[in-house]
Amino acid sequence: MRRWLTISALLCAVGLVSAQAERSVVFEWGALADDPDVSARVERDGAVRDCGPVTRPTVITRRCAMSWPVGSATFRVAMGTAAGEWGPWSDPVTLTVPPATANAPGPFVLRWHGVLSSGEPSGMASHAASGSGGTISGGTIATSSLGTAAAGDLVVVTVNWYNGTFTSITDSAGGNTWTQVSTEITMGGGSGQFMRMYYSVLTTGGASFAVTLTTAGGNTFPSISADRFTGETGWTLDQVATAAPGSAATSGSTGATSTRSAANEVLVAGFGTAHTVDTVWSAGTNIAWTLGGSWPTGSLACPSTQEYFLASSAGTDAGEASWTGSAVWAARIATFSYGGGGGGGVVGPVLRGRVLTPGRILGGSALLRRALTWRPAFARPALTEAA
Repeated sequence: MRRWLTISALLCAVGLVSAQAERSVVFEWGALADDPDVSARVERDGAVRDCGPVTRPTVITRRCAMSWPVGSATFRVAMGTAAGEWGPWSDPVTLTVPPATANAPGPFVLRWHGVLSSGEPSGMASHAASGSGGTISGGTIATSSLGTAAAGDLVVVTVNWYNGTFTSITDSAGGNTWTQVSTEITMGGGSGQFMRMYYSVLTTGGASFAVTLTTAGGNTFPSISADRFTGETGWTLDQVATAAPGSAATSGSTGATSTRSAANEVLVAGFGTAHTVDTVWSAGTNIAWTLGGSWPTGSLACPSTQEYFLASSAGTDAGEASWTGSAVWAARIATFSYGGGGGGGVVGPVLRGRVLTPGRILGGSALLRRALTWRPAFARPALTEAA
């Protein structure tokens, strides 16, 4: 089975300017040791050249060389398989190859990051931050900071409270719409507790972003757990599964969802247990779950947690978690597709064109170092400068 890993394409212009005002260029990318021979094509102002022959300076590095004229031009790049399958061309990007000088001989660097995949991650979302909060006094509680949120980020929260009634979910930025995932869960088993899950595709972000749960009915021992995801657009709630057996245990499962509609999705599972138990959470192991926002030990506030998984192939999975101390519990899993969903076939870099100006380099100055992000055609991130 063809396997791919994140490709890091590094353009290094080396040597001094020649009589023809050209520079020797090394095109380099990383690959798994067992990856097939990936090849590359570069287009400069409409002229396409295969980059070769390909050498292997290390077991995880591929490299080829060519000569480029000094000066400004419009470039595109495409990556291909040993079988001759070629991914789509990147969006064109304009850059200036400056002449090397004795004072600035260091590498001219342009870096892309991305994935050529056959059902593996490509243009995937990323987890940005987790936060949580809990209290035994009153009915309102906010998460800790979820960092600096941006418009377009996805935020998912799970809340758990005792008696009382739900009032609202709000956030520190204001103006964002919070949508409930399915319906309120009655935990049962004499717990007197309730659980909900909400999400928002932010229209307004901001620093120290936090989400607040408000309930009515005195001391409701509320808790809230939250996770923020970034790097993609077009977030859509896809699949949901819920479990609330009304009996005590030290682990639980949401049950499997129906088959997800896209390859690349974010999976979030939320859990809550009875507030009389001092709870320490552990993520499930049925898939590679990562524990996210959690309100766990040291408080009688109703415990809640979330775990997340960044899926790269369509399928059906359950949220599973465990906790210390047998307690009545409830759980819900929600999956979110984004962009075009990705997956399958060869994908390539999509770069937002921009004139690149001289900047910081490795081992020198007055040359260019820029980072570009590879995404499938449905996602178009802006250029970012490498640190």
